[in-house]
Amino acid sequence: MNALEPVVKGLQKFIPHFKPAVSASSVLSHLSKLNATTESAHLVLGRLTERPTAASLLSKQLERPLIDDPISTGALAVAITASMASRERYADLTGKLWHVYTALEEHLDKSESPVVRLVWDTHGAQLRRAGLIATDLKEVGAWPPAPPTFETTCYLKCLRDAAQSDGLLGHAYFRYAGGLLAEAALLNKRYRVALGLGDTSPKRLSFHPPGGPVPPAPSLREPLPSLVPLHATIDEAGVLAGSDDARASIVEESLCAAICNLNLHQEGSAPWERSSAGATISLGLNSARGLRGVAFGYKPPPPPPSEAKAGAGADDGNTLQKEAEASMVKLAAQLKEARKPLTDAERRELLMKHRKPAPPSKTAIPRAPL
Repeated sequence: MNALEPVVKGLQKFIPHFKPAVSASSVLSHLSKLNATTESAHLVLGRLTERPTAASLLSKQLERPLIDDPISTGALAVAITASMASRERYADLTGKLWHVYTALEEHLDKSESPVVRLVWDTHGAQLRRAGLIATDLKEVGAWPPAPPTFETTCYLKCLRDAAQSDGLLGHAYFRYAGGLLAEAALLNKRYRVALGLGDTSPKRLSFHPPGGPVPPAPSLREPLPSLVPLHATIDEAGVLAGSDDARASIVEESLCAAICNLNLHQEGSAPWERSSAGATISLGLNSARGLRGVAFGYKPPPPPPSEAKAGAGADDGNTLQKEAEASMVKLAAQLKEARKPLTDAERRELLMKHRKPAPPSKTAIPRAPL
């Protein structure tokens, strides 16, 4: 704080008209947050610019392939934005993630790998998501989730195969450090705005990192949870793995998780979305709808016509019954009128009305002699 006092005085010299409205303590507070954000940005940029090698720390080897693939990252961003188009699409994606996180956490709990146990025993309590995802599904009325889809089943098979080795750590890194933390920083409040969720939803993105909880932020840019404690433990696990080949296998499994995750996000639920053209059109339209929701807020869908009619007559519970009774009375009167015997005049009028006209005469017209 004291180091920023000269900055505050310099700002107040250049903007004297703000002096009555802005106190030194408030300026110091805002500058401190900016300074902390800048330091975090420098740390992130430092990791981005360094090219890892086989001898690098395991956390750097794990995050670098994700950084070097901007096409997949952009495609994933479009698919995530499409999940903000409606609560149905959000529930569809969240249900798939519930299957993935439930299976992953079961494998992590049962893993006998010292490399995996080191990370999971240290941070597992803060990283668990399955229970929170179930709460998210209940909030939007989508519990229990639908059975696993084709891409979800493929993802679950990759998890079963990786559970037999240290490679399970690669899946855990991607799901928690590579995906969960980034979404918690960038998408938490956007989901709330676009879908009209509760103040603390989505629960799966309410991440409390090791070392302390993250306070809620009023803006769309929520603070990025610190990855330093998790990266430090992953680096220790990399040393425990013992060889470059063992670390390379963990990195390879994280890439497998990235491919499965992208396929899962891009998978459509409608039959016509299973073709490449249909999926592309669907993602484009729904991502535009998701962006509209983020910009203008959640708009509840109109109720079905039957529900709207029932809601309109909610004030008078006898409205529908009265309409039905009036229709029955009208129908009975029509039947009674139809059964009434006709008079002689009505019968003659009816016969004249339906009598067929006489056919034209076929008598030949004589021709004049030539």
